[in-house]
Amino acid sequence: MKFLIKNPKIVRFILFFSFILIFLLSFRQYATALEEPVRVVASIAPLADLVSSIGVDHVSVHLLVPNGTSPHTFDPKPSDIKKLEQADLFFIVGLGLEMFAYDMAQAVGNNLKLLELGKELEVFNDPEENRHEHQFGNPHVWVSLRNLSILAKSVTEALIKVDPYNKEIYLKNAQSYIDQCQQLDQWFTEKVKNLKSHYFIAQHSAWSYLARDYNLVQIGVIEEKPGEEPSPKKIKSLIDDLKISENPVIFAEPQLNQKAAQILSQETGVKVIILDPLGSFPDVPFLETMKDNLEKIAEAMQ
Repeated sequence: MKFLIKNPKIVRFILFFSFILIFLLSFRQYATALEEPVRVVASIAPLADLVSSIGVDHVSVHLLVPNGTSPHTFDPKPSDIKKLEQADLFFIVGLGLEMFAYDMAQAVGNNLKLLELGKELEVFNDPEENRHEHQFGNPHVWVSLRNLSILAKSVTEALIKVDPYNKEIYLKNAQSYIDQCQQLDQWFTEKVKNLKSHYFIAQHSAWSYLARDYNLVQIGVIEEKPGEEPSPKKIKSLIDDLKISENPVIFAEPQLNQKAAQILSQETGVKVIILDPLGSFPDVPFLETMKDNLEKIAEAMQ
């Protein structure tokens, strides 16, 4: 034994072999960790689609508010809490849209990384009549291709912090998503130049950012609070607004009751189009939904 210790070559060999063994064991653990996708919970379908588009095979995304459901009326289930307990990241819009999310995050504890993406954007303030509902500003920030490009960068940064090994993949996918947003934005910007009308009434104030981006004019909203039916006085006021506006259109939504929108249409002859701010079908990318929305607007207002 004394001979082994005194022999420098053998000592160096033992040390070198030990180093290699430790390195291989550490690398195996690291590689195993990388094989597991980043576990993400996203509050609404547009955010879930955004994260999936950037992370692809390297993320596992659980959608909290099901397709076709409004986040304004969503009530989480115990199974949602379970998913949140297992998550690395929790993406929400914030700005008061998902009030349930804060209680959920608190129930899970401090290990969960909650990211309020709406804080990264210039927030649009609603008219006075809607501020009691959106006291933190209008939260429908994702219904804007320009905002989606900014959100894509925020999501990418968050994924890279959790999984730096796949940084280049995330950056490449994010740029592809941003390019799609910009192409669709440029297409509709050209379309808007030839529209005969720029006026619309919305079922609720989901389209304020889109209106801002393309100089459309929202002359009113049917539901000051989502799901709350307008009073007869409100209906009469909206009818008057439609009659004095040039070629207006009514924007209804598949997630909400369209009865009031149909009454307005019957009384004024104004066309109703169904626009989807959330994405009702799980297999349809949100940018496809936005393209469909913009095509409907262009057709109705031309």
